[in-house]
Amino acid sequence: TAQINKSAEIIQRDIRLKTKGQMDIDGSRLEKLKKSTKIAKKKAGYTHPNAPLQATGEMTGQFGKKGVRIKEATKRNQVAIIDGTHVPYGIYHQLGDESKNLPVRKWFGISKDAEQRIIITMARKINSLLK
Repeated sequence: TAQINKSAEIIQRDIRLKTKGQMDIDGSRLEKLKKSTKIAKKKAGYTHPNAPLQATGEMTGQFGKKGVRIKEATKRNQVAIIDGTHVPYGIYHQLGDESKNLPVRKWFGISKDAEQRIIITMARKINSLLK
């Protein structure tokens, strides 16, 4: 159970750091905001009007927001859930929305970096148990 929850934390942290770093889950730079979007965000008083996916803090965990949440695994339910459903507009960024001229910005998922960190963490735990 502890290792499952540790893995979920690695994914959660990776999503937050990549989004804050303006990168998608594949490690590519997020498409820049249009000039009109930057102007609108600045007018609305957002802290980071030039940065994609950082207006409210709901995706990154900035500004006192929780960001992506985890429902931890328990002994009875060996599944940890990484939850971004409280960010209803997140799906539009994840998939893009042609009708709103919104590009794809894949902010949610398991990156290769997170996957590698999980494998290393699991290997260390297994090795420590075998000693």
